[in-house]
Amino acid sequence: MKKILIAGGSGFIGRSLSDFLKEYGYDVVWLTRNKSLVAEKPLRNFYWNPRTAEIDMNALNEVATVINLAGTSISKRWTRSNKKDIINSRIDSVKTLQVAIAKLDSPNKPKVINASATGVYENSKSLIHHEHSTNFNSSFLGEVVDKWEGCIADFDKISVSYCILRIGIVMSKKGGALKELLKPAKFGFMAPLGDGKQWQSWIALEDLLYLIKTLIENPISGVVNAVAPKPILQTEMTRLLSKKLGVLYLPFGVPAFLLKLLLGQMSAIILESQHVQSVKIHADQFKHKSFNSFLTAEFV
Repeated sequence: MKKILIAGGSGFIGRSLSDFLKEYGYDVVWLTRNKSLVAEKPLRNFYWNPRTAEIDMNALNEVATVINLAGTSISKRWTRSNKKDIINSRIDSVKTLQVAIAKLDSPNKPKVINASATGVYENSKSLIHHEHSTNFNSSFLGEVVDKWEGCIADFDKISVSYCILRIGIVMSKKGGALKELLKPAKFGFMAPLGDGKQWQSWIALEDLLYLIKTLIENPISGVVNAVAPKPILQTEMTRLLSKKLGVLYLPFGVPAFLLKLLLGQMSAIILESQHVQSVKIHADQFKHKSFNSFLTAEFV
């Protein structure tokens, strides 16, 4: 039985991933800042605090792969204080893991799969980005991922194999982005955001879990884009969701200026466009029921 250590296991993706991997016989443990979870069963949880560089070294005993999903949510107003917290929470978690893993004997050093985001790519309605693209985002989203991934690359210095998993918009009935997108449906309608012409590179939660399992079990390293092969325009995503839910589709979008007024700089999350493809994980290598088409996905 292979042992997997998840940092950020109590989050939306982390909990789903933990349950998923256990179904395949993996032994899953967590790193958590919540001391009340340390004694929780059946999961064995270990305390860490990246802000103070604290970590229980017992968490790394016999671990084959570390999956780092830790980092404060970007879905909060981007004040100066929140921006600092968003960046530091990611960098601190990576550095704390690097210091801890460096203390292990070479044969016992685990592979690391570290979350990142497709927000690193340039905001463009015409460019198509892949793992080797060098057109990066100049906005705060780009700054976050650039500093985050720059720190992740330091795993090279301690001879640790690692993957940088650039994750698109995660779609699931269980929560995440879809929950926010569907809020207007409660009032009987849905409408595109902004002009609706921005590309949304997405992945179903179930596909993301299978993809992480694929990375655990195969010698894949470096940057991997965690996206379905067919990105979708925001207006088309909204139309399909409204049809599946049986609510009115309003073809005129919520004006970008209004979203900027309401959300400030954070509006970039929903207004920016990234058409992202994966050349490392091809559809013919990684097959799952919703991977090819938003239309056939089963998360609604």
